[in-house]
Amino acid sequence: MRDLTAKETLSIVVCHEDGESARQLAEYASRGIEEEHMPVLLLPVATGNSIELARLACETSLLAVGVGIDQQGSISLTHFQMPADKPVLHAPSGSDTRKARLMGGNAARLYKRIPFIFE
Repeated sequence: MRDLTAKETLSIVVCHEDGESARQLAEYASRGIEEEHMPVLLLPVATGNSIELARLACETSLLAVGVGIDQQGSISLTHFQMPADKPVLHAPSGSDTRKARLMGGNAARLYKRIPFIFE
């Protein structure tokens, strides 16, 4: 992983596995975050499951919120204060772009401490 600037880490970080399907879901998650008027950083990584990637993302972000997306389409949202193996929200493999966008929006809402949206 490359060294990040302080400005980059002052964002909600979305870690995703390398690959077209995970990258596409990450793009939609970032749109959900931006719709909530929060900064976002997409961070591709070699491999990992969505829960591990979300943990890496929240540890990278100064906002302590991270989203992880794996090649199977599993999406996880976590906060730095949550146990490593217990994400705040988790969508199982096969998630679509709508679900990715909702998860991104909920990442921003987690930081802002406002209620999640599910539809």
